Amino acid sequence: MTEGPVAITGAGLVTPAGTDADSTWEAMCAADSLESSDPEPLTGTGAWHSLRVPALRPGQLTGRGTARTDPFIRFALVAVEEALAQSRLDPGSWDGSRVGIVVGSAFGGVTTHDEQHRRMERQGAGMVSPYLHPRALINMAAGTIGARYGITGPAHTVAAACASGASAFGLGKTLLDAGLCDTVVACGTDAAVTPLVVSGFARMGALSEQKATDASRPFAADRDGFVISEGAAAVVMEKPAKARARGAEVLGRLLGHADTSDAHHPTAPRPDGAGAAAAVEQALAAARMSVGDV
Repeated sequence: MTEGPVAITGAGLVTPAGTDADSTWEAMCAADSLESSDPEPLTGTGAWHSLRVPALRPGQLTGRGTARTDPFIRFALVAVEEALAQSRLDPGSWDGSRVGIVVGSAFGGVTTHDEQHRRMERQGAGMVSPYLHPRALINMAAGTIGARYGITGPAHTVAAACASGASAFGLGKTLLDAGLCDTVVACGTDAAVTPLVVSGFARMGALSEQKATDASRPFAADRDGFVISEGAAAVVMEKPAKARARGAEVLGRLLGHADTSDAHHPTAPRPDGAGAAAAVEQALAAARMSVGDV
């Protein structure tokens, strides 16, 4: 396998700051706090606030069956559509067997699971939707994206907790490096602001108890936890030569990546940081091999 750079030719976002990349960037530059009280799913869970994706704009997601998919799939579809539009690739004319899809998700369709469990408790097992699993299985974001755009190459789902999206982008590069794909659509998506998931994080002591404006401080030495959130991000990845040949604008390049495991604790990193250090060293080594091809 030959390591080389990967060109990013499209990007899409669905976040609490906005349902596309432009609105998200504008909100970030405004530096306003987006945390809010969220009584419906959070009451009684021990959580104080959350970050939720605003309603999608009319017409932002169309197509048969899309309205009834789990939010983690809907968010992914919107992010991927924006990324593909920016890349100027035409799924109607590409060779789908040379296109891969990699989706990272920690939880999958937990909103659908919760809804259907409540329905079963109220109305009996006979009222559970026959679409429960197609809407909720963690691999169905990749499957739905693949069916929508005729992607018949590799289709993978990465579940690596908070690193799921980043690992999905890394696996996309691996598929390109291995020559298995000419193009990879990579996405990270989750919609897990549900009572059960939030309660689990609260019981772990993982959620911040600060007031909303002070809670989300991931790099602060005195941070006391995170704010539960949802959303999706997608990129279109290509070899630079292919992107140049079709005159695509290159937004950025992925030179190297690495995945390591601490094998230490369910939630805490190794105190000596050995796993993180190894990942950085391996990623830098891969990047050095790529620089000559940029």
